[in-house]
Amino acid sequence: MNFAETGEEAYEAANAALLDRADLLMAVWDGRASERGGTGTVVELARDRDVAVEIVWPQGASRG
Repeated sequence: MNFAETGEEAYEAANAALLDRADLLMAVWDGRASERGGTGTVVELARDRDVAVEIVWPQGASRG
């Protein structure tokens, strides 16, 4: 990736590149909305791309 620094744009690009090569996304996620480039956005992108998604819910987390 051609980013000098980390940040939302870099994370989004990395997430998209990951999903370009994935058949399944396993996400440790509490179900809460996230900022651009966060877990919630990569889960949404995977679903939009019809990549299978498995969520691992941390103990005590609730669906938001």
